[in-house]
Amino acid sequence: MPATNESTSAVEPATTCVVSEPSPSPQPAAPVRTSTKRPALLLDDSDWPVWVRDAFNHMETKAFGEDFARAIEWWTVIERQYQWETSTKGLSTEHRPSEVSHWLRVLRRNLLRPPPIADEVEYCESWQRWWSGLQPSWRNQTEDQPLVPADRGEWGPLECPGKNGLLIILLSLLWWREAATDSTLDRWHAAIADVRWVAEAMAQHLLGQKR
Repeated sequence: MPATNESTSAVEPATTCVVSEPSPSPQPAAPVRTSTKRPALLLDDSDWPVWVRDAFNHMETKAFGEDFARAIEWWTVIERQYQWETSTKGLSTEHRPSEVSHWLRVLRRNLLRPPPIADEVEYCESWQRWWSGLQPSWRNQTEDQPLVPADRGEWGPLECPGKNGLLIILLSLLWWREAATDSTLDRWHAAIADVRWVAEAMAQHLLGQKR
C-alpha cells in the first residue's frame, strides 16, 4: 500500500524568543530548564505552546538516559525555529509500526495511553525500517549496515514541523523503551543515539539558516 501522510490543522505560531544557539556538542550550562541533572541545553520554555509543554513534560519524566534527554531538548529547539507551527503533512507512513497508527487514530494522541506493543521484536524491526526510510539520500546506508553520522545537508523527509513530525518519532521510541527487554534493548540504544544526532543536526541546520 502506498505511503500516506497524517494531516492536522495548523497551530498558531507563538511569539519568537531569543534562543541561545547550542554548540555542536552540548556543554554544561546554567539551564533555565533541563530534562535531567546532567549537562543540558539552555531552554527557554516561557512561550512554549501547550502541545509542546505537555509532550516535553511527559517525556522528561522518563529516566531513559542522556541520549533520550538530549533528543527531546533538541526537538524543542527545532520546533522553536519553525515558530511552533504544524505542517499540514506528516511523516511518511511507509513501514511505520501499526502501534503508531493505533495511537494516532484510536487512542487520539492521548499521552497517558500508550499503544500496547504485543511483539517488541516486530515493533523494533518495523520502527527501524520506518526510520531508515525517513532519512535523506545523502545518509548513505546499506541493508546490512546501520545508519551512521555523515556530512550534514538538507533533511527533506524529516522536515515536518509540529505534532506530526519528530515528536511522533520520540514518542514511538518512548513506547518501545517501556516495552523493551534484552531482546531489543541494545537496538533501542542505537536507535535513540541516532535520533539524538539527527535532532541536533537538524537544529543546527535551522539555526544556521537564521544567521
